[in-house]
Amino acid sequence: MVPQVLHKFLTARPKNASSMYNGTIGNDSWEGRGLMTEEILRNIHRYNAAQTIINEDIFGPVQNDTIIIVIQVHTRIVYLRHLIVSLAQAQGIETTLIVFSHDFYDPEANELVQSVDFARVMQIFYPLSIQTHPDTFPGQSKGDCPRDINYQQ
Repeated sequence: MVPQVLHKFLTARPKNASSMYNGTIGNDSWEGRGLMTEEILRNIHRYNAAQTIINEDIFGPVQNDTIIIVIQVHTRIVYLRHLIVSLAQAQGIETTLIVFSHDFYDPEANELVQSVDFARVMQIFYPLSIQTHPDTFPGQSKGDCPRDINYQQ
């Protein structure tokens, strides 16, 4: 049973026609989401450079003995919503720093993470994702061997 106060993490915000993001989160396809690769890379670099700790003003600065929880985030927004609800109910969660490490840039997931109000939060992004580098490493480059090639070839 989810307490009523935590329902805010379980409900998606409605998207309007002017939104840059079309709400297709939940699968591994990012084509047609509205954000251009260059813009995503700028945002990733901005977040990573800032290293902002959200809610530090409420819960105080991180200390040497602060417990740090690192969560890998991809595209499963529903799972992320339920994880956040679960974390919100954990005893002592307000004393931790939760680091959300993203390998996929998604405005809806970012907004959800930034809405966490029960602990200190930091967001970091993997700068060399397939989302931002589909035709070079780590994506498939023109000079790469085919995926199904055998050792002798």
